[in-house]
This record gives sequence, C-alpha cells and structure tokens, in this order.
Amino acid sequence: MRSLGTIDFSELLSPGNMVLVDLGSPTGGLTQLTVFYSNLLIRLAVNHLLRRKSPWGGHHVRLVIDEAQIPAEALADCAEMLLTTGRSRGISLCLLSQGTVLLDKQLLGVIMTNTPSKLIGRLSAPDAEQLAREQTPEYGIDETVATVRQKFVTAVTNLPDREFFFLTPGERQRFTSMHVDLDGWQQSAEEHSEELEAMKRRLAIPADTPPRVTLADATGGLRPQRRSKAKSGGKLGGRFGEKSGRSATGSKSTSTSKKGKTQTTPWG
Repeated sequence: MRSLGTIDFSELLSPGNMVLVDLGSPTGGLTQLTVFYSNLLIRLAVNHLLRRKSPWGGHHVRLVIDEAQIPAEALADCAEMLLTTGRSRGISLCLLSQGTVLLDKQLLGVIMTNTPSKLIGRLSAPDAEQLAREQTPEYGIDETVATVRQKFVTAVTNLPDREFFFLTPGERQRFTSMHVDLDGWQQSAEEHSEELEAMKRRLAIPADTPPRVTLADATGGLRPQRRSKAKSGGKLGGRFGEKSGRSATGSKSTSTSKKGKTQTTPWG
C-alpha cells in the first residue's frame, strides 16, 4: 500500500522498463537540491533492490549513474555492497564521471578495487596517473612497471576525440567509437517532424489534468488551531498559580507592565 503520487520502486524497476531520472536542472539553480535528491533516490532504490533474495532468479536491473561525484555520499555507503554482492541479486552498477579527482576518496577506493572493467577517454594527468597504478606489463613484454605506467599516462592524456581505452584485468584495448552522423539525424528529425509531434502530444500530460492532491490539502481539516497567548491581567490560562497571573491563595494578583508600574487586577 502506498500514498497517491509517490514513487513505487517495484513499478519503476519492473521488467522491461528503462527509467531516466533527470536532476540536472534544479529549481532556482540550487545545486544542493540536486545533491539532496540524487542521494535520496539512490539510497531508496538500492535499499529496495538489496531486499532481493540471494541467489536471485528474476529479472536483471542495471543502475547507471552519471556524474557519480554528486551522489558520492550515498554511493560510498552502498557501492561496495552493490559491486560485491549485487550480481547474486541480479544487480549491476555503472558509474560515469569526468575524472577520478572529483570522486570522494572512499568511493574511489571502492570503485578501483571492485570494478574489473573500465572505459576511459582522454583525461588529465592526475586522473591518468591514478588509473596507471593498476597497469602492469602484459605477459611476454619485457618492460618495467614504471615504463608501462608512464606510457599509459602519455597515451591517455593525448587521446584524440572519440578514442577510448577498455581496461580489463591483464588487458588493455584501444578503440574508436562509431561515427555519429549528426546531419543525418537532423534531416531525419525534419522528415519525421509530424510523427514526433504526435508522439509528444500522446505522451504529454493533458493541459486540463487536475492538479494532484497535496499533503496540505489532504490534511487541511486536521490542522491544529493556534492557541492565543493569555495577556497579563486577562483570561485564566491554566491552574491557579500557572501562567494566569492569579495567586493560588488570594483573590487578587499583581502584574508589572512594560513601563514598570504595578497594577492590581481584580478577579471578581
């Protein structure tokens, strides 16, 4: 059972779904909102997935997190468990970042230790040197470790556009990504503009859709009434001798006004 308008991870992570959560444009440019919501969503999703039994015989779920340095706090807590025990629960994790120096040290250590496969594009020298620490001479190559690592740093810092390294234990592969015909994509978009617009209209939320009921609307009748503060010399506010200004033994009490004058208040 869940409240209306809330996220249901069982539904989002069901078989056949591809769910994109875009937190890149926070309201008012408040980047801390991006950090807060990314950490929150990752924690909730991971907690939901880790409830799976091990071994898991159901569908596979792959979590892909771009700009991994933003939710580093949440990832530092759960990445190691996901990377070490996630496979038995049908979970895999893919992290993307602009460089290693942006990542939290604890998270970076977990990633470097538990991710056997890495795709690397052109990087700065500090990032390349961090990754070079894992490089050793291949079998049958008569080179020192220092030479291999220096060559790797030089190659990574000078990679041309669309060229990458694919690193696996004991192997390095250099490849070029497929060419994307951007002009062809633009031409195709123009040729199919009517179909695309029809698809947008079909998937968009209708303009006449009533707004969802908010928590404030649902609990409007349950709001507690504010109690007015008892004024000095006014109505009784409690038991004798408590906040009412009345003495527990007498029929009159004295109170001091802001001006410092003493007034006698009859209680009748």
